[in-house]
Amino acid sequence: MGVALLMMTPVPYVDATTSWALKNKWERCAVAGAGMYIELLLASMAAILWTQTSAGDPLHVLSFNVMFVASVTTVLFNGNPLLRYDAYYMLADIFEIPNLSGRSKLHLKYIFRKFLFGARQATSPVYDFFEASFMVLYGFASEAYKLIIFTSIIFFLSELSPILGLLGLALYSFSSFAMPMVNFLRYLLTNAELAKTRVRAIAISSVMIGSVLYLFGGIKISDKVIVDGVIEPVQLQQIHVHSDGFVNSHINAQTKVEKNESEIYRADNPELDLKISQAEADIDRLTVLIRAYAGVEPARKIIHQNS
Repeated sequence: MGVALLMMTPVPYVDATTSWALKNKWERCAVAGAGMYIELLLASMAAILWTQTSAGDPLHVLSFNVMFVASVTTVLFNGNPLLRYDAYYMLADIFEIPNLSGRSKLHLKYIFRKFLFGARQATSPVYDFFEASFMVLYGFASEAYKLIIFTSIIFFLSELSPILGLLGLALYSFSSFAMPMVNFLRYLLTNAELAKTRVRAIAISSVMIGSVLYLFGGIKISDKVIVDGVIEPVQLQQIHVHSDGFVNSHINAQTKVEKNESEIYRADNPELDLKISQAEADIDRLTVLIRAYAGVEPARKIIHQNS
């Protein structure tokens, strides 16, 4: 037992290499999948707890995070045989192919050396056609999946910090491209098994590398991004109105507005105009009543009392 760092996060682990001493392959598979059983059990318990709590509760958020992490990491990492985690050893035990990843790489190298470079001394690490086909399929699939996973991790690190993203990209490029390319060039120029076919190997390698560079160089990547935007003046002041209306006139855009100038645009609101007319009529009526009760127009007072 111990603790390792995965994406800058401490992760506990258990060394289960002694399980290789078990004779039954299904018992070895059961030991290899123990971590996934526990993760799925925790994800199930967290899912039940998540359904029983309400939004905004810290326990609700914590249970969702546990459910998501325990299930997603199990599927993408531990439960995927293309990476050398739990499911990889289970697959190797089921098909009884030890060192599946290493032998698949050796078989892919054998295909290149034997059939492309013409190295007659090259030998295959497989024993039958089924195993050879399985090795080719697994080799290409695992390398493609590793590229996807590490690219995703680099993008994740770049979101946390651009420096971490560049550091991850540099390390991955060095370990996965630079060092293999140096070893390949050393093999291509100095290995004795290519003594009679070195020119052929160099020509085929140049064509393949040139094709890959042309493919990636010929991909058109847009150098512009179109987004919506709003141009605002430096001294922007927002004006709020208290009612709706339809604008029917406004000042010219080039007109300079003074601080004490009140009218910038004119708008019509039929409902508000109607209310104003009603209010003015009420004011006139009340004015008449005030004058009547004040004795200025006694006749209107009598009319109002009778009505």
